[in-house]
Amino acid sequence: MARTVTTRPRPSRARVIPAAHLKAECGTLERVVRDRKAATDAELAPHRPGGAENPAADAFGWLSYYRHLHRLHAVAVGRSGPASPAIAEARAVDDAIVLGALRDDAVCVTLAQPTPDGPQQLMVRPLSEVALRHLDARDDLLRCLARHARQLQASENPEDHALRMRVVGELSYHQAVCVWICTSDAWPRLPFDPLETPRPDPPAALLVLHPEDIVRVQAAHHRINAVALAVTRQLVSLPDADGRESGGSWRTFFALLEKETHHAIPAAHFMRDRSLVSLLASRIIATDAERSTYEEAKEKAEEEARSRGR
Repeated sequence: MARTVTTRPRPSRARVIPAAHLKAECGTLERVVRDRKAATDAELAPHRPGGAENPAADAFGWLSYYRHLHRLHAVAVGRSGPASPAIAEARAVDDAIVLGALRDDAVCVTLAQPTPDGPQQLMVRPLSEVALRHLDARDDLLRCLARHARQLQASENPEDHALRMRVVGELSYHQAVCVWICTSDAWPRLPFDPLETPRPDPPAALLVLHPEDIVRVQAAHHRINAVALAVTRQLVSLPDADGRESGGSWRTFFALLEKETHHAIPAAHFMRDRSLVSLLASRIIATDAERSTYEEAKEKAEEEARSRGR
């Protein structure tokens, strides 16, 4: 008869994230979000650890709040209005990072807790539209898994405890896949085909990446992609279906890029194989060139008209 061996489940590695690191990051983001009028203290309160929308007070709670603040920050970037010194300083940092992202520069993240056999640094890359959408879907899944882990934590049922360990394992796996996407040499593409490989195997070193370093990679990804896109998107004007200038849509944007190549390059190529930030940059450059040509032609016509009227 086989002997049943009971093993003690490992505690969640997410709990070893230094509280001071996450609190400091959240404190900085809070100040910028309030300065930019993206949210008030009353609006932030339910999302803080222990709040109505974020009941966990452990590392999962701080990580959830960290992501919430990043989303508010991305939305607030680029808004017009009077700028306080704090806002001006944040915008200067944003501008520098956007310029790097427009050149498809990567951001180097030095790991705070590297493993002996793992990398000492990771390069976070600007990603394509397809890769960003895939990351967004996995982020939704991570939030769902974290919510289930919190709910199961309160149960004293051994089966629920075992299930929670499985959920925590899935959290670690999907976080590793997200880090892999952000740092893969395949950038700006996904390092795997989701249709052919629905459950890819990320590099082993990323599966044991320290939670603090996962947060560092997430922060770099936010800066090089979300913030850069938010700022750059404010500068892009695309024609809508009626030919009028408007904010446009991503479908319009990619269809326009394909049209400009006389359909020699399909929209799918731009969506999958080019970083979204650099594509927006090319649109800004083209728009500025067209505007300059138009202004020069207009000034020349007006000057000729004045000469004929003398």
